[in-house]
Amino acid sequence: MLTESVILKGHSAVNAYSSGTSGKAIVFVHGNSSNALMWRTQLRDAALAAQYRLLAFDLPGHGLSERTSDYGMQALAHTFRLWWLKWVLPSIYW
Repeated sequence: MLTESVILKGHSAVNAYSSGTSGKAIVFVHGNSSNALMWRTQLRDAALAAQYRLLAFDLPGHGLSERTSDYGMQALAHTFRLWWLKWVLPSIYW
């Protein structure tokens, strides 16, 4: 399982985990007061990793991601979108 800190333009750094092959991705998103390691069983699943790229990230202020001043749903969704565009999308389609 690979861990990487991703710095998003104009935002705090978020921590992300990945495993598996390239191609179709399964993205795991944790809930409030949790972190991406809640998905460690899935990220380490050999059968899933053989077929998919498995991804999880810590929302801002959770796990190893930096804190933020806005924990509202729109702000968290915006951070997820930025992470997706910078870290996930290029590896799948380019």
